[in-house]
Amino acid sequence: MSATDRPTARARKRLIFLGALALLAITGLSVRLWQLTVVDGAEFREEAEQRLDQTSWLPSIRGKIVDRLGRVMAEDVAAYDVAIHYSVIDGSWVRARALRAARKAYGRSLWGRLSREARDSTVELCLVAEEQDKNDMLDKVAMLCDISRAQIDEKIEIIRAHVQKRAEVTWAKQREALTAKLGHDPGDSFHPEPIREQKTSHVIARQVSETAAFALRKLSDKSPYSVEVIDAMRRVHPLDSWDVRLSRKTLPKPLRNAGDANIHVVGVFDHVLGTIREETWAEDLARRPFVKSDGTIDPGGYRPGPDLIGGRGLEAAYENWLRGERGQHQTHMDTQMEERVEPKDGLDLMLTIDIELQARVQAILNPEFGLTKVQEWHHGGADGLPNGLPLASAAVIVEVDSGEILAMGSWPTLA
Repeated sequence: MSATDRPTARARKRLIFLGALALLAITGLSVRLWQLTVVDGAEFREEAEQRLDQTSWLPSIRGKIVDRLGRVMAEDVAAYDVAIHYSVIDGSWVRARALRAARKAYGRSLWGRLSREARDSTVELCLVAEEQDKNDMLDKVAMLCDISRAQIDEKIEIIRAHVQKRAEVTWAKQREALTAKLGHDPGDSFHPEPIREQKTSHVIARQVSETAAFALRKLSDKSPYSVEVIDAMRRVHPLDSWDVRLSRKTLPKPLRNAGDANIHVVGVFDHVLGTIREETWAEDLARRPFVKSDGTIDPGGYRPGPDLIGGRGLEAAYENWLRGERGQHQTHMDTQMEERVEPKDGLDLMLTIDIELQARVQAILNPEFGLTKVQEWHHGGADGLPNGLPLASAAVIVEVDSGEILAMGSWPTLA
């Protein structure tokens, strides 16, 4: 080989070597691209879509409870709930605002030339002001909701503890899945993804007035992604009280007269209707969680915090019948397109009770009418009881042909 051929051979070898390196790099990139698009493509696509989607849940209407004639004894009416975004609860909202304030103070070009220590110091200074703004905002929320700031702080801590506990369980499962895929523990390369509850708002006050709701919405406009006013429902008993007129013409002679008794009855049938509680308990979350163990959503499930749940009586016994399923409103931030799934209302429950007859029975059992308190002619069987002492009593009216219960009451009542 001549002297002139040797540089050419060396150049050829360099080219082959560089080509091999380029081929290896391209192969590595291709493998990684294949993994990202084919192996993990669906997972990353779902994650990206979640970041581009803003989801809110629409309340459903609990089923009515009506008497045999269709008269409403329990129903939902429109109300307003107040929720705090989880970023306010975990502090990330304040940190994000402090970072934006620091960048704005220096301007984009100068901010980029600052050292890391100078940036951190500036952000720390802004954190103090933003934390104060957050506290002022929560003070306003407490005032408008007519609750104390301590109550809000307590609710926030309960929500934080529950969400953090759920996140730790979910992250442990994510880590196990990644370890199984890689064949070894990922170590510091594992970056847990926020769970759904960390990206949504959580109710801290229920049934605020329309005036308060309007003021809170204005506050939300001034501080985006902090406070949210949610259209919700509250449970009412429209026929809870009655003014009953009873004739005294058929009473025993000592009580009989030509006049009528006007009895105001409060708590008509409430001992059977039952009540609604407004807080989710641990047994509710265990029985029917909003986010199931496989990560899917049950629109009729229970979430931590305020909710309308049957506490006792028919409201509790027929909870699954009366409870509806939430709807969903989703906004795609990239296209601003909106999707809406309407909520499914709960089913109505018709009773055999005649609510007007029920009110009359409870009025008759009221000692004010006179039949259920010690009278002079009772002394033979109620020895030692003073005249006028109220007596415990009960009555049930049954339709003979059908066996249906038309009214059932007792005294003393729960009201």
